[in-house]
Amino acid sequence: MTENIEIYGMHACVHALKNKNREIIKIFVTENANQRLRAEIENTKINPEIVSVKFIDRMLSDNAVHQGVVVILKEFPKKQITEIDTKKNILLLDQITDPRNLGAIIRIAAAFGIEDIIITKQFKPKDISLIAKASSGGLEYVSLIEVTNLSRAIEQLKETGYWVAGLDSDAECNIQELKDSKQVAIIMGEEGKGLRRLTREKCDQMYKIKTLGKITSLNVSTAAAITLYSL
Repeated sequence: MTENIEIYGMHACVHALKNKNREIIKIFVTENANQRLRAEIENTKINPEIVSVKFIDRMLSDNAVHQGVVVILKEFPKKQITEIDTKKNILLLDQITDPRNLGAIIRIAAAFGIEDIIITKQFKPKDISLIAKASSGGLEYVSLIEVTNLSRAIEQLKETGYWVAGLDSDAECNIQELKDSKQVAIIMGEEGKGLRRLTREKCDQMYKIKTLGKITSLNVSTAAAITLYSL
């Protein structure tokens, strides 16, 4: 049973309205936003509700940057790990709990052709609206696969031929040594704590992003961008 969710912000809503696989329930827009989104809204065959900025402010949490548009839609059906395309690279996230970081990673994954990101149910950020906003439309193209046990998920990926690469700033191998000669599963951990011990032990190899300055650690979404670009 899929639930209704609300997303906001121009980029996130444009991509959702263009996505023919999305079931749109309602569209709330200001007069100005309605003019900007006229073509996308008309394609949905749904009559939007023209509302004020204050109306949308009351709908959303404090300080939400909505740009005059909110779309209520159905969540996608949950995808299972057995449904992934094993010919493509994949990301796994170990305790990434910040919705903005997750959204940014989804945006980057979409830009580099990653279709699936595995996360654990226990550590999934709860604010899907903020995740969608931070992904700038990436959530329309990248599936979040929720698993109970990350270690078991890693084992399943290995059984299908994936090379499991963990990221750590203290690793000996540089990320440039990670070649895209076969399917790669990249695991990224929480900033500060990094990968959990058991997750680290399941990796085939640990890699680092070699930096030149005094700072050796990077924001996790920045690290994701560099890693996927290097592949």
